[in-house]
Amino acid sequence: MSALAIFWILWHGSRYAPALKSAVNAKWPWGVLDVLGCYLIIALLPAVAITTLKDASPGVKSLGTLLAELLALGVILVWLGIKYHTSAVKRLFSLEPRSGSGETFPPWVKKASLGLLTGLISIPVILRIHLISQLLNEYSHPTLEDMQNRTELLLIVAQAIRAIFVASILEELFYRGLLQGFLQRLQASAKPSLESLLAGGERCELPVWKVSSSPPPSWPIFASASFFAFGHLNLGASAIPLFFFGLILGYLFRRSGSLIPCIACHSLLNAYSIVQILIISG
Repeated sequence: MSALAIFWILWHGSRYAPALKSAVNAKWPWGVLDVLGCYLIIALLPAVAITTLKDASPGVKSLGTLLAELLALGVILVWLGIKYHTSAVKRLFSLEPRSGSGETFPPWVKKASLGLLTGLISIPVILRIHLISQLLNEYSHPTLEDMQNRTELLLIVAQAIRAIFVASILEELFYRGLLQGFLQRLQASAKPSLESLLAGGERCELPVWKVSSSPPPSWPIFASASFFAFGHLNLGASAIPLFFFGLILGYLFRRSGSLIPCIACHSLLNAYSIVQILIISG
């Protein structure tokens, strides 16, 4: 599959145009308080669900955590939509209408395909790095271990939905959309005011697209990838390959200006892990 994906990209690029036509840098309006507030929402709501359901069965706990993460996602999207503008959120997820009558599919479909192709090419490399990193530290993943050691259908379904869909969306929204988006705004602004850095831009401010002959600085990508890896230190050795995976996702976000390819690529990696565990556990 990876070889076919590479062949398609080379063929498509030779006949038409590259998947990412130009180096664009999106200036998003988020501020420090938006990043910290969304982090607290993502961290606290699932923690409250786990504490409340501490005496419930593993399947009910997993379902409760799934619902809490969905609630956190909804709260964050409503927050950003009200504070800034729904157009900014729509652009973040490529939900804007087709740009021309000749386009067959909406923008998010094309960008999701880009993310899947990127995943087919990059995930085998990430898995090789993961195997090497296990020589340095033992790998541990509580979600996958729960699915491997238990046969409760509710737990398996809830954990699979969490890993493949909800976790991918939440993590990409925070690490790429909010954190890297804020850092891109920081490096693109000459002299931002302290109030603007803390509280964000004006409500009506939409992403400003800048096309430049020279690529923008890459430090926001490295910073978001580092935080992404740091957030997975509890998984042992996986933090090392996830740093490199974060670099790929950060590059996708900077070049496409959308979370959709990042979510698609992230979901593909998580889906591979889930299917692997289900096959091993029988």
